Amino acid sequence: MAALAAIAPGQETVTSAVLSPCIGICELDATGYCVGCHRTGDEIAGWLGFHPQWRLHLMEQVLPSRERARTAQAAPVRNAG
Repeated sequence: MAALAAIAPGQETVTSAVLSPCIGICELDATGYCVGCHRTGDEIAGWLGFHPQWRLHLMEQVLPSRERARTAQAAPVRNAG
């Protein structure tokens, strides 16, 4: 059986690439977050330079958390009664 070729450090494969969360609504709000993808300006600017594991962490943990928090802040308050 042939051995698998090693991947050079820093070289990504297609399977290890993390897509961008950009949805084409590129506008930073007053809090500094993009209204489309919930990234900061620094995260947007540095996205392609970030390690794939960091991008994955942002996509799976940080950005969904920001979206939930922003949705909760924007939800109207209902009066009981």
